[in-house]
Amino acid sequence: MLGTMALNHDNITPAAATVLTSDPQTGLPTLIRLCTDLNSRMHSAAPLALIVCAFDCLPPGGSDALPAVLGTIIPVMADVVAGVDEARLYRAANESFALVLPAISRIAALKLAEHIRQQVECIGNGITATLAVASAPHDAGEAGALLAVCEVQLFGGPGERNRVFAAGPVETLPPAAARLVNLLVSRMIALIELGEQLRETEQQAFHDSITGLPNARALDQTLRRMVERCAHTATPLGLLLVDGDHLKEYNNQYGYNAGNEWIRSIARIVAGNLRPGDFVARWMMGDEFVVLLPNAPRPQVLEVAERLRHAVEDAGTTSQYPGTISIGAICLEGNAKPEAVLEQARHALSAAKGRGRNAVTFLEMS
Repeated sequence: MLGTMALNHDNITPAAATVLTSDPQTGLPTLIRLCTDLNSRMHSAAPLALIVCAFDCLPPGGSDALPAVLGTIIPVMADVVAGVDEARLYRAANESFALVLPAISRIAALKLAEHIRQQVECIGNGITATLAVASAPHDAGEAGALLAVCEVQLFGGPGERNRVFAAGPVETLPPAAARLVNLLVSRMIALIELGEQLRETEQQAFHDSITGLPNARALDQTLRRMVERCAHTATPLGLLLVDGDHLKEYNNQYGYNAGNEWIRSIARIVAGNLRPGDFVARWMMGDEFVVLLPNAPRPQVLEVAERLRHAVEDAGTTSQYPGTISIGAICLEGNAKPEAVLEQARHALSAAKGRGRNAVTFLEMS
């Protein structure tokens, strides 16, 4: 950790930024990104809740069994918060996760945490979870303190496992716990400073300048990682290749500035209709986007694709940037090369365009 904190903006490469802020095993943002995002949200003074979840034990096999466990647990946690606007899931450490829940009350967050605990317990294999819940500004006014008051609740002995704790303000903690909080806060502050440097570097190298979404370079890295995880954990991976209809004609009629605004509109709609843990990038050019849906079987892939198509179509009837999209959909359920996955998605998109556009076409992986 100290080596990580010693980095400065001048020697952080784009690749290093991605490694430090995106977990290679799950694709989720890491503790550094959690600290940075939480700090930004708390500066807006809007209420939010934080849930930190630590696994109490692993099944036989220890760390070697962790990928399979994660493939089961991450969907459980994602589904629990799927109905919470702007909720985000992070991998805080090897065996712990954090959920940031904007505009959620402390009571509602405690209920969600208990539901997660029960769902994890039902998975079996003897694995359980201990969770801590805190809210801002009730329990802390700074990101480091909010994380710290949750973390100290997770250091209890065996008799304090498989429970949900309601964290309290620092001044309510015993002296030893308060000292630990102060130590954790100093480390969180260093992570926030590092995260701000990494965010700037990563934004420039891995994000599209028009939409702000991840770009083709980020997609390449993320797709390879998710394809490998799909093969390793035997969990499905959905992929949608989204393309706006008639962009060339639109540019000719309204101009490129309006065309760029239409591209941004598609980006906002697509990104706003995905689950926590899903990924969307602007692809090579124009109004093409790639959506990755981890742990999504074929029916769910089709449901998401149709939801996106309808959302864009509905927005087009009420905005000054009308338009539709066509989507090529596939579902990977085994091993494949990322290039083959994208190529099959291209075929599916071509078929959707051939049906008259504003359509979804699903193709099996060949």
